[in-house]
Amino acid sequence: MEDASPPANALRGEFDLVLEGEAYTLRPSYEAIIAFERGTGKTLLELARASDALAISLEESSVVVTECIRAYGRETQSSLQAVQLQRITEMVYEAGLVEVVARLGVILWMAVSGGCAASGKAKTTGTTNQTTETPVVNSQE
Repeated sequence: MEDASPPANALRGEFDLVLEGEAYTLRPSYEAIIAFERGTGKTLLELARASDALAISLEESSVVVTECIRAYGRETQSSLQAVQLQRITEMVYEAGLVEVVARLGVILWMAVSGGCAASGKAKTTGTTNQTTETPVVNSQE
């Protein structure tokens, strides 16, 4: 893997996951979600619920991690597009499934709740229009 990758950007919906002492950035893009749903045979909501209940398997977790790393690589670090599921699975196992699932839970629930745009970028919350005017109620006399 290339060195000096930029850190995860929370404003983009990214999170870092440390595997073998190296921080890998996970990006929950639309493409990543489609790929890990296909790879696991489970929907995004099923995976989010499984992560919340600590009932997500090593293989499922590894598929999600792999696809989110690849999504990050597509935009920022081309060598990461080629990460291998087998190797990521080994690293997830060594890192400890509970540690990994804790990170995945945040990403999966953010995606389920509509907290990410299709690019994986986190959406802002609240309203976008601001006014200083007092609302007026139309009264019918």
